[in-house]
Amino acid sequence: MGRWQLAACIVVLCVSTVAAQTPLAAEADPVPATIAQLSGAVQAALEEIGPQPLAPGDETRACSDCLTPHANLGYINETQVSIYADCAAGGKWYARFNGEANLNYYWDLCPNAPGSGTADFDADIKICDANCNIVAGVDGYCDAGPNQYLPNMFQWTCPAAGTYYVVIAPYPSYYQHLCTGTDHNHFTLEYSACSGPYPANDSCDQLPAYYGGSIPTLTAGVPRTYYGDNRCAELDCPMWFPWPEVWEAFTVTGSPTGWDITLDYCGNQGFWSCYTGLVTGCPCADYIPDSTHDHSCPDGHVAITWQNLPDGTYYYPVMLDPEYDSVGPYTLHVVATPVASGACCFVGSLCSSLTSAQCAASGGVYQGDGTSCSPNPCICPGDVNCDGQLDFADINPFVLYLSNHATYLATYPNCDPRNGDINGDGTYGQESFGDINPFVALFTGEPPIPCTY
Repeated sequence: MGRWQLAACIVVLCVSTVAAQTPLAAEADPVPATIAQLSGAVQAALEEIGPQPLAPGDETRACSDCLTPHANLGYINETQVSIYADCAAGGKWYARFNGEANLNYYWDLCPNAPGSGTADFDADIKICDANCNIVAGVDGYCDAGPNQYLPNMFQWTCPAAGTYYVVIAPYPSYYQHLCTGTDHNHFTLEYSACSGPYPANDSCDQLPAYYGGSIPTLTAGVPRTYYGDNRCAELDCPMWFPWPEVWEAFTVTGSPTGWDITLDYCGNQGFWSCYTGLVTGCPCADYIPDSTHDHSCPDGHVAITWQNLPDGTYYYPVMLDPEYDSVGPYTLHVVATPVASGACCFVGSLCSSLTSAQCAASGGVYQGDGTSCSPNPCICPGDVNCDGQLDFADINPFVLYLSNHATYLATYPNCDPRNGDINGDGTYGQESFGDINPFVALFTGEPPIPCTY
């Protein structure tokens, strides 16, 4: 799915469709007896003749017929509606709707998320006012469609209440009244609107004010609950997150080994689809994919985990996806756990406190979560030259160890002297002769003998 990921928490597909609505054809009559019949006859004659070259200035009169729209969409709300139609009548398809001031309207002809519209030709969308003046338009781009130039969730904000028309026709009609469509130009239009108010966390730069002054810092091991409502969310980061979203965020600090973060949707009503990535800054900074996600909530909703995150502030997008009922009030639970660390042993009886992953990546031997390097657990009796194995190369260093311990320590400064306490009695160093026979006994094996920490 590219750089973004979608976890369908509980997926139920519900798609509303509206049958294509076309204008009623005028009845055939050799002698039109009414204005309506005359208009129908003229329209039929024009269609039979086909598109003709237009004189300069005639483009508006040719394509701005707003008297007989193919459909009346009325007042549009959050419910995503689908219409299948073509451009047979007048070289275009258009529908009337009641625009409401400051509402965002969404029009889609592209199979790419977040919509699922389509068209089998290079289709443009434009919005006209009650006088058929073009107020907005889009050519569009769609890399997953049958044609790559299709509007993908075109968003238009209505400037004032009134009657408007949405018009679909072949390119380049998005900025001019040009209608060259035919009955071979088919499309599926998806549309919806947002009635507001827009969420206070609609964009990530609103979050400090949304949280009352600053982004919350998580306390290690203590879950934090976030409440919100994603209705009327707008699209902010299409490069990472192709559906509209609202934002939540958290800060973690104070763990030298990093953090494991778990976020879940447990307890939400209905069905939710969700993003599984974080970003490191606002707006739309580096993307962090999840380490794992599953449906481990008791109600089957998703839980997402990111592992080994360093201290910092992270932003999470809550998806708006009406198709899968992911709309309305939501609840998130987030918990940060410091990554467990322990003693990691290296050749030479060296010890470092690392995570299990860090130890393995560094070629060490992990001693377990919570283990300590004090006292040093990385002792290898007999390896007094600290080369990671017991062999004949340890004999002379052992003689020096017993006879001149100060020189030994200066010669092998990083070697733990307890490697010479062969009998384990806690006495070692200068003249600890009780370790001689046990040292010799070590060689009854077949040197070299690798250290096992």
